[in-house]
Amino acid sequence: MCGRIDLAPGARDRLRANNVLFARQGTGEYFQGYTKDFDGGFCFEIVHRRGYAGFGAANAPIRLAAQTRLARHPAIPRR
Repeated sequence: MCGRIDLAPGARDRLRANNVLFARQGTGEYFQGYTKDFDGGFCFEIVHRRGYAGFGAANAPIRLAAQTRLARHPAIPRR
């Protein structure tokens, strides 16, 4: 996600290291993270908006793929 957005040096690495999704809309910024699932798939979404009016729609495919990968049944081997 960060590859299509101009970020300050090192910002992409910090976002990736902390599993934070990022989007930009004009001058607004959107940071999105999730806790690990617990209690049967329950998790918290953590969002921080800086002048961003949207809801991170560009991040949806990435978020869904990551959540699906992390939610696999233990009997299904991970790649």
